[in-house]
Amino acid sequence: MLKFIRGKGTHISAERVKVQKELFAFSKTVTHGFPSKPTALAYDPQLGLLAIANKNGALIVVGQPGVEYSGQHPHEDDISVTKICFVPKLARIITLCDDNSLHLWRFQSSTLQLVKSYPLDGKLKRISSIVLKDDCKQAYIGTEGGNIYMLDINKFEITDKIIYLDVVLQNGPENYKVNPGAVECILELPQESQVLIGYERGLIVLWDVKEQKNIRNFVSSQQLEDICWYPSEDEDKRLFATAHNDGSYIVWDIEVGQKPKKDATTPYGPFPCKRIGKLRFWKDNDDEVMCAFSGGMPRRDYGDHFTVTVKAEGSSDSPHVTYDLTSKAIDFVLVPPFEDNDSADQSPIALIILAEEELIAIDLQSENWPLFYPHPYLNAIHPSAVTCFHHVGNVSEQAYAALKSIGLSGEFSKDPWPIKGGKLNPEKSVPKKNADKGKGSGKSLLITGHEDGSIRFWDSTGTCLTLLTKFSSSALFSSSDELPNSALDTSNSRDDDEDEWPPFRKVGTFDPYSDDPRLAVKKISFCPKSGVLVLGGTAGQLLIVSSVKRGILPEEPSKLDVISCNMVADKDGFVWKGHDPLEYKPKNNPNIGNRDGEDSFTITALLQIKPPAAVTALALEAPNGVTAVGTAHGVLLFDFFRKKVVMVKSTLNPNDVMAAGDTPISRRKSIKKSLRESFRRLRKGRSQRAPSGSSPIKSPSLSTVQSPGGDPPSKPVERAIEARGADDAMSSMVRSVTFAKTYIISLQTTTPTLWAGTNAGTVYAFTVGVPGGERRSKEDVSCQIAKEIQLKHRAPVLSVIVLDCNAGVVDGFSPQHDHLGPHKVIISSEEQIKIFTLPALRPFGKLKLTAQEGSRTRKIAVQDFVSSADEAYHEKCLSCITNQGDVFIITVPDLRKQIVFSQCLKREDITGISSFTFNDTGEAFYQVSSSQLQRVSVSTRAALLIRPKCSVVGLQTTTTTTTENESSGAQTANHVDAHNDVSGAAEANHREVSVDDASSEAADITIDSVRDHTITHGNATPTTNCSGNTNATMVEERLIDGGSLLSPVSVTNQIRSVTTVTTTTVVNSNSVQNPTVETSSASSTSGGSSSTTTVVRAPLADADENRSESPIVTS
Repeated sequence: MLKFIRGKGTHISAERVKVQKELFAFSKTVTHGFPSKPTALAYDPQLGLLAIANKNGALIVVGQPGVEYSGQHPHEDDISVTKICFVPKLARIITLCDDNSLHLWRFQSSTLQLVKSYPLDGKLKRISSIVLKDDCKQAYIGTEGGNIYMLDINKFEITDKIIYLDVVLQNGPENYKVNPGAVECILELPQESQVLIGYERGLIVLWDVKEQKNIRNFVSSQQLEDICWYPSEDEDKRLFATAHNDGSYIVWDIEVGQKPKKDATTPYGPFPCKRIGKLRFWKDNDDEVMCAFSGGMPRRDYGDHFTVTVKAEGSSDSPHVTYDLTSKAIDFVLVPPFEDNDSADQSPIALIILAEEELIAIDLQSENWPLFYPHPYLNAIHPSAVTCFHHVGNVSEQAYAALKSIGLSGEFSKDPWPIKGGKLNPEKSVPKKNADKGKGSGKSLLITGHEDGSIRFWDSTGTCLTLLTKFSSSALFSSSDELPNSALDTSNSRDDDEDEWPPFRKVGTFDPYSDDPRLAVKKISFCPKSGVLVLGGTAGQLLIVSSVKRGILPEEPSKLDVISCNMVADKDGFVWKGHDPLEYKPKNNPNIGNRDGEDSFTITALLQIKPPAAVTALALEAPNGVTAVGTAHGVLLFDFFRKKVVMVKSTLNPNDVMAAGDTPISRRKSIKKSLRESFRRLRKGRSQRAPSGSSPIKSPSLSTVQSPGGDPPSKPVERAIEARGADDAMSSMVRSVTFAKTYIISLQTTTPTLWAGTNAGTVYAFTVGVPGGERRSKEDVSCQIAKEIQLKHRAPVLSVIVLDCNAGVVDGFSPQHDHLGPHKVIISSEEQIKIFTLPALRPFGKLKLTAQEGSRTRKIAVQDFVSSADEAYHEKCLSCITNQGDVFIITVPDLRKQIVFSQCLKREDITGISSFTFNDTGEAFYQVSSSQLQRVSVSTRAALLIRPKCSVVGLQTTTTTTTENESSGAQTANHVDAHNDVSGAAEANHREVSVDDASSEAADITIDSVRDHTITHGNATPTTNCSGNTNATMVEERLIDGGSLLSPVSVTNQIRSVTTVTTTTVVNSNSVQNPTVETSSASSTSGGSSSTTTVVRAPLADADENRSESPIVTS
């Protein structure tokens, strides 16, 4: 009978399936940041597009802001892209990979589509250079063997026309006939049907393509690196320049082969120099010859510098700048003005440098050649290593304008972004009003915290991720690594620096080295209305920063003093063995800004927590001027308006005190856990064993990965959620803090509350009293503990979310949810999600997401899903990700699994899962590399809104002989969205499992202890003992079967046993320490009354979960 009830489940109608498809869909929409390990760069002046490829085979093409294309090379193993070549008249791209394969791409809608691949076999056919012919129908393919092949672009095949090395060298120098080296460069003279062929050992040959003969030889004694045209004063003369590995370049007359036009020039000689990797010449608007080259530094003094030099060819007084990069220079391109006519011969307006860790753009038209910064795209998010993320939606116009007005320090170009190719297509599928509904009314910000103590604000509203401003906290502290003042005095050498040679100019923001690891930002909270920022650091430092001078914050703060707070003042015997706190510099101005006299950030308060452990949880209630902070030792409430610590609650237990700050890390399982797992396997019933003759069922674990193509199992092998010991390491750590105005005392009125969850599965609920009106500046904020919940399984509490009757999140002390009662609270741990009614804290439902062995919940948030078909229909659901890379969508408050997106991330991708950040509109961000973010959507509508919608201007349709099967067939699975393969799992592997009729896990409510500390008689003294009368009341409770509420009849049919849960109401507890008043730590006892509620609950029978659980009763 029980099996029949459980197996019947809830049928999913076709209408519901349709609604689910309109609400939920996993897709990778766009990639933000800078591609990891770039290897190739190309720019097409006719299309106005810039292309970058990297070591993992990703290809990114960008144009004007908002125009972005991406593709991924179809290889099982990531293969590096070595060269990129545009085909402008056909709007196609040719890429060369290090496995010696050529790939042809085309622009399809707003994606890159792979048309065809062509591998070349043989060592002598290994490609060393590729140059497009002027007619864009063929390309020269130079090889390491010295031969040059012709590639037919339409057919994308090698033709029978070959320029053989032995034929070219028939009239060549004798000492080069044996082995001149690989074909390093090819330069075409289209009018004369001639090409310049440069070989690695220094031989350059002028070759007649029609006559198939060697016209002239140019011999250099140094190894050849690059060839380019040199501007000539006489239009009838053709000059070209060659760059060499000794740091020199030579100018040649194409009509004279015996002797160069100019002697070899070594810009940074005469001492030995490094090679010049790339060389370009042009004439500026004043008709002066300009030069740009990479490398060429003196090997002894500056051999470790990565440079690109821009200089004039005139006298020594001419402009000369050596751009000193912070990472290796991969390549650079010159960007001419983008116009309809041919702009190849015009003076470039910008220099784009591709470095190993960032993209640098230099304005060549403005005075002093400033930088274009920030970029509209391809911004490096990791100038210093990213340590935390925080997403904020619906930012007010005032707060957004304040951040934008602060801006960035430095002199940057005011000209528009030089890359202007592509065309933005207007939105067709989703009307603008729908977009507003899906995105929210305000701007969206992504805030990143960094290892050097800096904070960066990114505008994430649209397709591009643009840097607004940044704030650095390192200026407030003195680092232990700083040198004494005498060592920093450079007054004597200042005059020498002005005459320094080469004339270095530091460019780039990448700086992987931090002065002090204690500066690292661990937690961020930002108020979208008032613009108040709170950041918590590694050494227990807490900064309150204002970007808008308004509200309760003072206009001009007084001298900034450090407020100290001891978390373990009442814990005798505790000794901190960690790092020291940071030393504050009182001489620094508290008004930290970018420029004097202009808008800047204002430091409102600075709190130093002791012991100086890292901040692990943070919540901000800016309108009332309070913030809550959690560390490994407890939680505190800080009033930053009056600069006072209101409450300190230590969560240390005696075992933690004995540990005295020591937290040894052990990756081996304890004997107790090993025995427990062994006995659990022995207790498996016959229903879980494999039938005879078949292989046994293996429990999924971290070491076994299911095949992507396999069918998902009907039901995973579940494990019992075991209670964790109270003596686990770091059980006192506070993992989450939340402000909410909710029903905590009675159902008649709402009360401002603070919720804190720990690693030991304990949840504390505090009542917060904030004086109103004029009393705010005179009276202190009060805080008292009200309720305490101990989860029996003692799993770390990841989040506490209070919901109103419409499933809206109650965040902060705003009264907008007061009339939307009753409220419920969702407590999410690593093991399961539980929901309780308020204020009684009766269990309402439960869902186990981690029934699979080794699975743990990592991030969870409430998101609003708007239908893609009807903007008026929306559902609010819980979205969470596990350490297995699975994303769950769960309805609230009935906790029904809607969709499970399996293997969205690889379980080995620890960085991606730990950095996963949900927003409130069905999207998420996570790191795919140290420099790049992947933006994903679990909402159907959100994916439509954020995807790039662009096209290529002047796209021509041409007839090719590529068959339909070649261009679609097997290649279709290989193109397209580089976003679909960045994490290594294609969207086809994200199995969508509809689980509306999932198991009845919610009915099995674990018995937890609930302690009520609410005051019933005046201001009673806190006590841990209770006395008085006890009244028992029988309450009928409805069950949740798979998330649905059962009728009393079905409850009766499924009764197997009746469990009595005794909840004791305690008058008060002396577990809160008020730091502002010195009192004795001994607990006092007072009389009072308590009520005991007996709840009759009928759990569904479950053979897998038939475990004896003794209720925890607090007396």
